[in-house]
Amino acid sequence: MPKLNPDRPIVEQYYRVPVRWLFWNSSGLPDTPTERVIGPARLKICTLPDNNGWIEVGNRRWAVQYHPRSQWNNSADEYCADYWVIGNNGKRHNYLLIAPDGHCATRSELNAHYHSEHVFSRNRAIKKRRKILDDLELTRIDAANLDLHFVPLSEKPPRGIHWKIWERRQAILHGQDVVLVRRPEKMRVKRMMKLLRYLNKPHRGRGDGKDTVAELERLFGH
Repeated sequence: MPKLNPDRPIVEQYYRVPVRWLFWNSSGLPDTPTERVIGPARLKICTLPDNNGWIEVGNRRWAVQYHPRSQWNNSADEYCADYWVIGNNGKRHNYLLIAPDGHCATRSELNAHYHSEHVFSRNRAIKKRRKILDDLELTRIDAANLDLHFVPLSEKPPRGIHWKIWERRQAILHGQDVVLVRRPEKMRVKRMMKLLRYLNKPHRGRGDGKDTVAELERLFGH
């Protein structure tokens, strides 16, 4: 079983605070903020005259958007409302997350995932890597091994050197964690290089690559 990314925040590790509950149980008065202690954090909740509001924790504040029930689909009850907290990225959420150390943020600000999503995203990544390796005719390579680095092998060995001897020399030169890849006969060089960049993503810094999931789907023709 491959290890999951230990640095990825998991929603279940946080106090999950419903924003609607905070405002339903607040004073509702602009000049009388309500304070609540949840876990290690003290939250200040304030409703504005237009029914929107804000939540403050320490030196951070989040805007809260009022969403009346009359705007909900298939609802005639206008005496009920929902509330969304707006992250610094402009994304709306129904919950605010509080870490055991008191740090507070929205899910998208943390880039947090539910545990099930965390597991399944890892499985999907392995399946995608397996598909790429098969396309590159690397059927014996373990798709779950993220320590491997994939390097394209020259189209032709130097004159007078047999392919097998050339590959053996290159393998010794690069080391055991490097997989030398020969371009499949019917694959374009550009496509091969894109696939190799995807396989080598674990060795690049975050935001360093050019390939997206959409681009990869295009390559596979899905």
